[in-house]
Amino acid sequence: MYKCLICNKELSSKRNLEIHEYNRCKYSKKCDKCHKILFSRKHLEKHMDSCVGELKCIRCDKILSIKQTYLNHIKKINVKINI
Repeated sequence: MYKCLICNKELSSKRNLEIHEYNRCKYSKKCDKCHKILFSRKHLEKHMDSCVGELKCIRCDKILSIKQTYLNHIKKINVKINI
């Protein structure tokens, strides 16, 4: 197995690793707020518009970085618990 040094993905051959690194990780950017790796400047900019950092669910310890995703998660968890 060959491991990407940027995203830690494991690939089965050196050639697959080279292709992966060129297509995905060569231009990767990391969010300063939540440390998520995004694979283009455009995706990073879109992500940064809604990222609030790391929000941890008080029920299951899941960590989310987008406020609306966090609120949807909490709503879903509460529905499951109340049933």
